[in-house]
Amino acid sequence: MIPVSFAYVEETKLFNAGESYILNTKNVSVHNIFEDKIRVSVDNSQIETLDINETDRLANVNLTLNGIVYISQNESYAELFMKVLNKNECYENPVCDDGDDSTEDTCNLDTNICKNEAITSCKDNDGYCPLKCSTYSDNDCETVCNFDNECDDDNPCTSDECTGDAKNNGRCINDPVTTCRNSDECCPYGCDYDLTFSDWRDLDCSKNNGCRIHEDCDDNLDYTNDYCIGDGIIVDRSCLNTETLECISDDGLCPSGCDAGIDTDCEYSGSTFISSESYECPKGEIKLENNLEFYCNGNIYIPKKIGKSICEEDYECRLGTCDDGKCLSQSDIDDAKTNYYSGVAFAVFIVLFGMWIIYLHRLKSHNKNL
Repeated sequence: MIPVSFAYVEETKLFNAGESYILNTKNVSVHNIFEDKIRVSVDNSQIETLDINETDRLANVNLTLNGIVYISQNESYAELFMKVLNKNECYENPVCDDGDDSTEDTCNLDTNICKNEAITSCKDNDGYCPLKCSTYSDNDCETVCNFDNECDDDNPCTSDECTGDAKNNGRCINDPVTTCRNSDECCPYGCDYDLTFSDWRDLDCSKNNGCRIHEDCDDNLDYTNDYCIGDGIIVDRSCLNTETLECISDDGLCPSGCDAGIDTDCEYSGSTFISSESYECPKGEIKLENNLEFYCNGNIYIPKKIGKSICEEDYECRLGTCDDGKCLSQSDIDDAKTNYYSGVAFAVFIVLFGMWIIYLHRLKSHNKNL
């Protein structure tokens, strides 16, 4: 019998700080090197801290930090062992998740191969409700929907939709309304009471709102986050300027409680890094408080950022898009709309002008024939 190898490729390499290396299509990057640990990522994974002799798995690559090699007082390298794994190789059940709610995903520890079996029995808390099951036999059926009207959350500022497919039960999605329109009992961010026919015209909004978008509250101070808060109908919108608490690299700030392990703007002092065990909320989780959206950075909940703010993930941004390291702003959207409509208008003009030239040419030819 021929032995089966689960690893595509493995290699040990010395990395300098800031260096990346592609191993079998996997982009391994060492961001920082410290006395006894490094900060590393693979492809688009989050950056993790790896101690000497510790092994971690990122984007299907096993990484082991063998040690730190010092060339001089100011020059050091990380000796990193990398092993790219077969997509079916596993060592625990969560690794085998195939994104299909209708399958039970397990890891066979004897062969280290994933197994994804269709769920056919009515079983509580397995995340799926088979067709023959009901709320009486499977509590997972309680959250299943079939029609949009089953998802009404009595909030006029959300669009309520039942979504699902052949493999996944229908689930309710209640996304915030972003379109400015009259008589829907909602005043989305970016909208305001206006008697002119502007893009942000929404007569549901209060006439006493002090701001329309977060950019209206910019106080020109780099160390504050500037927000326009309030629902715009019952609670008039007003500005809130809070001192930044988030540890973000390369923003020129080192807030209290941050260090070089999580914010490169801070000087390295050898202090203890914030580890994943100290996290108090799931990273990327969103919650709504006082009509202001917050996201979890893995440690605390932080208000979503306004346009032009430094970001790494879409969920950090108020408008849901992190483009080239910065959040998209309302003005970016307005400019894109203006450019689009200008382009359409120009294209229509070219077509009409061309048709007019053809008409004149044909008319001239017709007159000659007469």
